Amino acid sequence: MKKTGFAVVTVLLAAVLYYMTVGSSQLTEQMKQQVDSQLTILQQHGFAVNERDIKEKDEHFVISFDDTGKITDYLNKNAADVTPEEMAAMQGLKVGVDIVYLKDSYSAVSADIYPVALPKEVYTSTNPGDKAVIEHLKKMMKEKKLLVHFDFNKLLDNFKGYVKDINETFEDEVPVNIVMQGFTFKGETENEKLKSIHQSLKLLSLKADKTIYSVITDVTSSYLRSGDSPYETSSKYHIGTMEIQESSENFITLTSLDGALVNHVTDGLLKSEIHTKAESLKVKEEGEYYALHKVLFGFSIENLDLEALEKLQKANPQDEQTVEALSQKMISKGIILHIPEFSVQSVEKEKKTVDGFKFSSTLKIDKNYKIEQSKNNPLALLGALNGHSTLTVSGELFGMIAQDPRSMMLVMFFPPMEKEGNKFYDIKLRKGMLIVNGKKL
Repeated sequence: MKKTGFAVVTVLLAAVLYYMTVGSSQLTEQMKQQVDSQLTILQQHGFAVNERDIKEKDEHFVISFDDTGKITDYLNKNAADVTPEEMAAMQGLKVGVDIVYLKDSYSAVSADIYPVALPKEVYTSTNPGDKAVIEHLKKMMKEKKLLVHFDFNKLLDNFKGYVKDINETFEDEVPVNIVMQGFTFKGETENEKLKSIHQSLKLLSLKADKTIYSVITDVTSSYLRSGDSPYETSSKYHIGTMEIQESSENFITLTSLDGALVNHVTDGLLKSEIHTKAESLKVKEEGEYYALHKVLFGFSIENLDLEALEKLQKANPQDEQTVEALSQKMISKGIILHIPEFSVQSVEKEKKTVDGFKFSSTLKIDKNYKIEQSKNNPLALLGALNGHSTLTVSGELFGMIAQDPRSMMLVMFFPPMEKEGNKFYDIKLRKGMLIVNGKKL
């Protein structure tokens, strides 16, 4: 749903251009001409446009997803983030578009977007028993219950909209109820491309009679294109609560999750950073309860050759020579993987709460490593890895872990050091040799 909605919004962003304020009739005519021009461009990039009906103040047409390969390239060049596999699953999708010009004081263009035909894969990948579900979806499409609405401002550099609320029950052996409420979005464009977007969702839930219940609430996300390159981006997200429950004895609850992803490009090399934190993660499985509180996780990868990465993403996996050459080029830049911190402030098990742990790690791949070496010696890659990790575990948590029979052997082989009342591990990897707390293994 998310990918489809984002792709459709991107299509319609491409269907309008920046313009200066003129008389309403002249403005409407000008926009019609631009829409006509842009729809022609869409047809050159894998889409088909049918059933176009143009009136004085509004129009209707249907966009179909015909050549998903061309569509993937086109959308990604216009700030989308879709894979060939994701778009291939959209083959045959048809989307109706109803446009109204100069609807109100804010809107130069308003549009309702809704599916009118499901992707072919829906019919080929579903079981005969799912026929009722498909028929239900067809009924929803006919009644325009799957609908995205948006409005562009007078300068076409800002937009806002919403996804129509959903509350549907799919009748089957086990009835399934799906509810979505309060999905809204707003954003801005620059030079006919998406610059930023902010989305929010109040509630998304799924109930399958008494067998399973899942809900996600208070979701927000934002995206910003910070440079000329499509890889110069930053995004953030927040989830208030997420819960999956099979019964009172089996559930997972995540509270207050925040995350951020930042991409930088310097001299053709890409660095990606991910930072996440959660207030708590609670799990109950077969009556056994535990919880992690104040969870932090960070990860980065740097020195990725952007040119080689882009070509590798498009390369045929069966073309081993090309894949190997591009992979070798990426390694030659000296890739670095880094976990600045993975930590849990405290761990709760049943009614007992103890201090948690902290872990950090850096791993480097020797830029002089030759992939062909691994053809005759699969372990050759280990000699090209150099890393350093540290792990600090509270004494109480370590004692709790050591009581598990599955962990006893590991503790015996790798006894920890004592450091400020905690158990400490210093782990080094040097050209295939592992060193734990100063001891070579």
